[in-house]
Amino acid sequence: MYYEAETCVQAGDLDGAIEICTNIQEEKADADALFLRGRAYFLQKNYEQAKVDFDAAVETKESYQLCLDIYELYQESSMKADGDRYLEAAVKIEPKTTEDYYNIGCAYYYLEEQDEAVKAFSKAMKDGSSAAMEILGEVYLSNGQNDEAKALFSSYLSTDGFAAAANNGLALCALAENDTDSALSYIEEGLKTAEDSDRENLLFNQIVSYEKRADFDTAKSLMADFLAAYPENTAAQRENTFLQNR
Repeated sequence: MYYEAETCVQAGDLDGAIEICTNIQEEKADADALFLRGRAYFLQKNYEQAKVDFDAAVETKESYQLCLDIYELYQESSMKADGDRYLEAAVKIEPKTTEDYYNIGCAYYYLEEQDEAVKAFSKAMKDGSSAAMEILGEVYLSNGQNDEAKALFSSYLSTDGFAAAANNGLALCALAENDTDSALSYIEEGLKTAEDSDRENLLFNQIVSYEKRADFDTAKSLMADFLAAYPENTAAQRENTFLQNR
């Protein structure tokens, strides 16, 4: 029934999704159904009822991902202040696994509590999370701490499972300094071992590198291939709009 509700949302039948989730909820308290119904209300701009369902979902199930998903809805609608309360709920959950430390780090990061975010990401990195390394590097870059970001990414180049993400991070550092030659070199090296999201990130930053070189023909060609492989990448969709006007 969750799939049916999600299908309704994707088709724009928000009332249908609400009805399905209400039927599920009448049988038992269900956090996923509450979230899906709350999202449908949110998309209808019925923010008061959405909040009621979101609050009930968070009370029903302790879940970092649930809290982050709710926050993302508010953040994407320029309502970050309203979404922050769900991040605050997330950081109250005691982390136990590597994924937990990564997720609580994300919550602290979005709350702009950098010291706590760094602690959580550092713990996740020690336990093998390359995603935590990437976002910690992004924290440094966003604060203009390029040297710290470079040192972090460089220290993981030889670590199993981290090489592709580390090369991507170093490419971002190079791009921040407008050094597209170095960026492309790191990307080429990273692609040798990259899989899944690492490969997607590297290929996207390859396009950005050619844009920065004002080589728009190459960037457009690479973007066409990229969108064929990753049609749902919203950042690429936005970048493609920019490219088509060059």
